[in-house]
Amino acid sequence: MENVVTFILAVFSLIFGLYVFINPVKFQKRELKRLEFYKFLLKFKLTSRSYNKLLERRSSEEYLKQLKYTSLMFIFFSILLFLILLLKFYDSFA
Repeated sequence: MENVVTFILAVFSLIFGLYVFINPVKFQKRELKRLEFYKFLLKFKLTSRSYNKLLERRSSEEYLKQLKYTSLMFIFFSILLFLILLLKFYDSFA
């Protein structure tokens, strides 16, 4: 059972990592749309400052670079999980 959960986690990590690595601008636009939902935070003094900073960070070029690095980490993590599963599978037949 734990192998199935590990496999599902590895597949999800690989798909998500590849999606973000291939389409970082599309993912960034999706994040900005999600942030528009929280515009009600602008009404309050404390939250409006953090909301504006978050909006500024999400729309920067550095965020795209950060997205690519994060997606590469997801891809390497999924490859590592696949290798662990392969070793478990190989040991069960040895």
